[in-house]
Amino acid sequence: MNQIDDFRYEVASGEEITLTFDPFGLPPEAITAALDGEAINPDPPDPQPTYNFTATVPKGQTHFFKVECDFVGDDDDAEVDVTVEGKIGDAPSGQFSFAIAKDDSIHDPTIRFRVVK
Repeated sequence: MNQIDDFRYEVASGEEITLTFDPFGLPPEAITAALDGEAINPDPPDPQPTYNFTATVPKGQTHFFKVECDFVGDDDDAEVDVTVEGKIGDAPSGQFSFAIAKDDSIHDPTIRFRVVK
């Protein structure tokens, strides 16, 4: 896995991708997600919603992971720390992190995973 920026990554076909969301100041159920337009459930859902999927699109295509953090009614300092990890077989292929804060202008980013090999 190679990080282009917080919301764009290059991955290998068959790479296992894990996104872990660590909420501070909001409940875990305030985080929802979809993969390629289909709702995806976290496993486990609580206390840190974790989403797993395998890169299966052909080389040159992209998986779109849409996440939404609902900060309505939460404290102004509420945020979600996000960890993005890749694994090929048993070998880690990258670990990156970023945060989504209540005072950010974007609470529903689309994270892109382009298969490059």
